[in-house]
Amino acid sequence: MIFVAASARRAFISAARKCPRDIGQSWRQSSSQNAPPKRRFRKFATLIVVIGTGFAAYYTYDQYEKKAAGIGTTATIPVDQRKNLVILGSGWGAVSLLKDLDPNKYNVTIVSPRNYFTFTPLLPAAAVGTLEHRSLAMPIRQLFPWATFIHGKAEDLDPTAKTCNVICRDGSTAILPYHHLVIGVGALVNTFGLPGVDKYCHFVKDIQDAVRLRKSLIGNLELAALPTTSEDEKRRLLTIVVCGGGPTGVETAAEVSDMLKTDAAYNYGKEFIEKNAQVVLIQSADHVLNTYDAKISEYAENNFKLLNVKVLMRQRVTEVTDKTISVRNKDTGEVYQLPYGVSVWSTGVSLSPFTRKVIERFAGNQRNRKCLEVNDHLQLLGTEDGSITAIGDCATLFNYRLLDQVVTLFREGDRNSDDRISFAEFQSFAIKLRKRYPRLAVHLDEAERLFRKYDADQTCSLNLDEFRTLLVDVSRELKSFPATAQAAAQMGTYLAHRLNKADEEAFPPPFVYKHMGMLAYVGGERAAIDLGNGVIMNGLGAMWMWKSVYLAKQVTLRTRYELLTDWIKTWLFGRNTSG
Repeated sequence: MIFVAASARRAFISAARKCPRDIGQSWRQSSSQNAPPKRRFRKFATLIVVIGTGFAAYYTYDQYEKKAAGIGTTATIPVDQRKNLVILGSGWGAVSLLKDLDPNKYNVTIVSPRNYFTFTPLLPAAAVGTLEHRSLAMPIRQLFPWATFIHGKAEDLDPTAKTCNVICRDGSTAILPYHHLVIGVGALVNTFGLPGVDKYCHFVKDIQDAVRLRKSLIGNLELAALPTTSEDEKRRLLTIVVCGGGPTGVETAAEVSDMLKTDAAYNYGKEFIEKNAQVVLIQSADHVLNTYDAKISEYAENNFKLLNVKVLMRQRVTEVTDKTISVRNKDTGEVYQLPYGVSVWSTGVSLSPFTRKVIERFAGNQRNRKCLEVNDHLQLLGTEDGSITAIGDCATLFNYRLLDQVVTLFREGDRNSDDRISFAEFQSFAIKLRKRYPRLAVHLDEAERLFRKYDADQTCSLNLDEFRTLLVDVSRELKSFPATAQAAAQMGTYLAHRLNKADEEAFPPPFVYKHMGMLAYVGGERAAIDLGNGVIMNGLGAMWMWKSVYLAKQVTLRTRYELLTDWIKTWLFGRNTSG
């Protein structure tokens, strides 16, 4: 395959020297046209080797982790004796759960309005033709033929009768009994109730969103190229505004910028694109990628300057019309109108209607109005038997609210009632706290160091104020998991392990989110990776790592093959800009 691709590459470059307009389409070709054939072959071979090695390493590590966790135990149970497991959703959490679930232990029913799984991190690439949108989708029935799939969406549930009401695709209602219910319905795009966002902005949540965005981009290019279009209208049509400076917003802006500078510049003329096209990124915070390391944010912003992507910091959208976006400067309060041709909205998530109903059902236990609160074993708060669990974007770990219990906890730890907690008392109390609040374990494992740190008066004991300071600092570290594909996948894998060993583990370990790093493509064949603890990567090497990780995380061999061939096709022939 490498030999054939390299031969095709050499043939096309040779033809380009005679007739550049036949295939010339990117800076990649211009930088390699004068290179000897052997060097070009070595560069292509190196690309494949780097991606393949990264994929193999990541896949091997992933399999080792699963094996170490004991996932995949088999103990066949007769069909009529299996418990009913109903899974709502077909996203990252649900698919990760199903991949590692033992199919011989449960009668599994999957309910989702989408009959496919979407590899969401690469949707920005599909929106500009870097990848084909079907390369990011895999039918649920094909992935899990042993499960029952219902094309519909959950409407309501009855926790007493243990049934879930489902509205099927044809409008009929199905009532599904369950022993275990897994809620993985995800979340909707958060528009913050701003006028016009739902009507005029594109989202990047699903394959259909990417297809619609791609059609709008190509459609505007064609309209701008018409001889009857005025100069001002050309500039408006080719002003692409991305609202939101998080990973999705940054990658969308980067992909659109790449497409305009390469394929669009060739197809419509470089001078035409440089004169009229503009990518604008609006960010309400001080920096883009503000959840990443500060050096990553700085690198992304500097890279955008090189790509002529205009970044508007500390600006907030107030309204969207069919041709303009109202933007308010947070520093000066000034409101101005920004003409645009295509707008993309990528700023946070909100509750789905079903999630809202579940919160209402368990109103006495669900205090968080943005997500479903779950305990350390991902069980929905308010379910006494733990038969309902929630994973993915619709779920969050509940807050221990330690600060509300300072006095009560202090009295419990002060066994001799002398208004101080000695080190011996603290040690025994730490054991109780570790069992009661599993997420505190990582902080309480070093009890002596923790005790000495907060023993401000050096009396070998903690008074109430010192104990309160300790709880304040520990509470700050008890962060919930982020609303990312990575977190949802880990939750699904953990829950599969729990369900597989439900009869063996009387006291299962709590869910612990392991941060594996954050990735972002920033344009110009450059990426940025934040591995945590100050370890960062950026540049061309980070892009190979970015591609390797996403290649390894594909759910099937078929999608890995399609993803790799799409990248190779784009590298050889450019993006497919039909639409």
